Amino acid sequence: MYVDDAIVRLVGPASTGGQHIDFCVYHGHPNLVWAYVKNMPGILMWLLLPLHLLLNIVSIVYFSVIGRSQVILRAKIDTILKAFHKYGENDKLFKINVWPPAIKIGRYWISI
Repeated sequence: MYVDDAIVRLVGPASTGGQHIDFCVYHGHPNLVWAYVKNMPGILMWLLLPLHLLLNIVSIVYFSVIGRSQVILRAKIDTILKAFHKYGENDKLFKINVWPPAIKIGRYWISI
């Protein structure tokens, strides 16, 4: 059905019930950490680490203020525990970043 005068309003992640529900907080914040660790080139990882840690601290404070402290702390603790587990199990995750930063063209790495 086509309605010419229809107005659609995007109100956020309706399929999960909202952006600050426990599920989104618990699964979203570990993704921030994993994306940072897996995708950040070597020198940038160390240069931006203080800002990344500050972001995590601010997130913990923010979610504590709005009453989600248990969920955010559990998400961060589980992320740290999983990182140590993966590192002990297979340190390939931590060898992804190269120094100096480089790009791969074909089968060759070119330093940038």
